[in-house]
Amino acid sequence: MTVLARTRFLSPDNSYDLNAVAAGDGFLFAQDAQGVAGRGIAARVSADEARNFLELIDVDDEVAAPGSGPLLFGAIPFLPGAPHEFILPKVVIVRDP
Repeated sequence: MTVLARTRFLSPDNSYDLNAVAAGDGFLFAQDAQGVAGRGIAARVSADEARNFLELIDVDDEVAAPGSGPLLFGAIPFLPGAPHEFILPKVVIVRDP
């Protein structure tokens, strides 16, 4: 399976509502009108495979800023050794100052 991550600039007015992007079943990390929202699932990957998975993704990144490119979402459980996975969303919107 070939995965391609494209990163593009969106409207310079920065009017995207991250809550609306994430909606009821997306992913959202935001504070003070900036953050990141994801929607859909392009892939699921275990914690052990995450680094290798990211390295195998073809990247087309016209933004070329820290944090652009493919992004995995996930939560690590408090219980040491508990299994967990990460999600590569189909769409990610980042809103920055």
